[in-house]
Parts: sequence; C-alpha cells; structure tokens
Amino acid sequence: MFFPAVPSNSTSTTLPQWDILVCIVDFRNKPLNEIIYNSLPSIDECNRLLKKLDHPYRKLSLFNVDLPHNLLMSPFNVAFLTEISEGVVQESIRKIVLESLTTGFSSLYRGDGFYQRDFASNLESDQYKLAVAKMEKEVKKGYCIGPYKECPFPNRWCSKQAIICQVFLRPKHRFVDDGEFRLIGNKSFPLDRSFNDLVPRRDCKTFIDGYEYFTFAKFMTTVRNLGRNTLISLFDIRDAYKHCKMKASKLWQQVYRVNDLYYIDLGGTFGSRNAGDAWNLVMELLVVSMRKYCKTDLIDYFVDNGVNYTPPLQSNVNMETANATFEKMLKFLNLAKAPYHDVHSPMQNS
Repeated sequence: MFFPAVPSNSTSTTLPQWDILVCIVDFRNKPLNEIIYNSLPSIDECNRLLKKLDHPYRKLSLFNVDLPHNLLMSPFNVAFLTEISEGVVQESIRKIVLESLTTGFSSLYRGDGFYQRDFASNLESDQYKLAVAKMEKEVKKGYCIGPYKECPFPNRWCSKQAIICQVFLRPKHRFVDDGEFRLIGNKSFPLDRSFNDLVPRRDCKTFIDGYEYFTFAKFMTTVRNLGRNTLISLFDIRDAYKHCKMKASKLWQQVYRVNDLYYIDLGGTFGSRNAGDAWNLVMELLVVSMRKYCKTDLIDYFVDNGVNYTPPLQSNVNMETANATFEKMLKFLNLAKAPYHDVHSPMQNS
C-alpha cells in the first residue's frame, strides 16, 4: 500500500514535495509480526546500488531429471502413530505431523521461484573433497539425489527456479576430534535476504502455551529431584531431520552446489529453520505417544534424543521397572518404525 504523506508543517497552496510511505502487511500471521521501520535511501543512492547488481537470472532450459518418489516416502508407520496419538497429542500438532508424514513437509517459504538465486561459493580443495564425500554418503543413504553438472531446476515436474544454498563444513562432535564433519546449508545467508528470513516459525512453541525446550540443565535437575539410584535409559533417532521428507513441489528450495556439482536434498537440511521446527513437531508426537504407550510421564527428549527416568524404589535401584519400561520404549519405536540407534539400557546415576 502506498500513501502520499503531506508534510505536517506545509502551509503552501502549491503542491509540496511529497514523501512516500510504503506499508507492507502480511495478514496471514496471527498475531502480526513486529512492525519494522526502515528509511529508503535517496534516488541517487538507489540508482548507484542498482548499477552494481547483475540482472536477475532465469534458467530457460528444462533439466532432464527423474524424481525417485520412493525416496520421498516417510519411514514412519503413520497408521500406528495415528491411532496411538489420538487424544494425547495436541490436535493442531497431530494434524500437521500426520499429514506431512504422508504427503511431505512444506517450508512455508513466503518467496517464489521466478528467478534463480545462487548463494553458493566455491570451496577450497580440501573442503571440496570432504563435501563431495559427505554428499556421496547422503546419496547412498537415499537422502539426496545427484550429482548433476548443471542446476536441476526447472525440470519436467517443477517449473520453479532453484534457490542454491551456500554450504560449509563444521566438526560433527564439538568436543571430540574424530575427523567427522557435518555439512551445513547456510539458509540464513545473505543477511536479511535469505531463505530463513522468509520462513515463519512453526515449532511446538507456536502451538503450546508455555512450551519450553528440554535442556541438559533440566535433565540434571530432574535426576537430582528423583534422587540417588535413579536409573536412566537413552535412545537417539538416526538422521532425524532427513526423515522430514519435503513435498516434491518444494524441492527447488533444497539445492546444494558443491563447486561444479549440484545436489537435491530430499529431507530437512541442517541450517534450515523449517527443518528444525518440523522435527520438533515430529518428536513431540513420538514422545507424547510413547508416554501413553509406556504408561509413564518420565520420558523427555532433546532434539532427536530420548531419555527415560526410573526413580528408586524405597531408596533402592528399581531395575525391574526400568527394564520393563525400556523394553516397552523399544517396542514402541519398532511399531512406529522410527529409525533409532545409539541405545543405552537402564544405567545408574551415581
């Protein structure tokens, strides 16, 4: 909306030098986003900036790539999760997760794909080799497809131009130098013009009043409160984000360029706001349903890690109950077809 604004101190009977007030409102958000005020530069400054920009690019040729629909299928047992979650998981979360596990997740990106945006930069030789090796592993697992020698969008099944993400490598484990690296898609680059800037938050905080993320500090507090001889058991969901399979129509938002090679990421990408939020909803449904199945409220989760506590029985270790609950947890994960690993049977906190 454009509003001509008459200067308040103008008393001239001739037309004043008009200012322009530009208001952009997204009425899809409830409540509305915080109002941000910005002043546009002068016309001369705008012209100077425009001269520095390249013309926006559109790839005109269609790329011949087949979409492996079998790789877009969720591994989870949706029928089981539909039944077990009814009446225990908040319905708004339940509906989104069950539908998305069936038809694919959407980023809710507010932009469009009329022009190609290539935010990638070339990696140095050592990092290039590591990135290609990492992508080859992802392709073998069925989480990505590629490599391609040219950008695979637009193609026969998607007319959108690609958002090509900048990528970088970070050590996988913060405190262990084991040579393992995680490939991160920098979806927050460039600042104020990035993919993440146009993706709304949709995690559990969006739907549950007073929701708080589970933290290590909360874990330690719970163990202290339950007392000495508390037992804990643990599990981890393998490659969690990757199981949030994206809708085929949204894969133009999931392109990596590793120097001269292009890949399409089929699931949630590290560094993408929607991936973390989508998994948060999935894990909420899994763990809340697991509490019902195991008949205990003493199961928590942090991102993709689950933990169960078994309090002591008359100050003694309650191994019988701990083992029974642990077996139920594993049975639940198997029934849900949740791809878990790194399992730790009940152990004592000393």
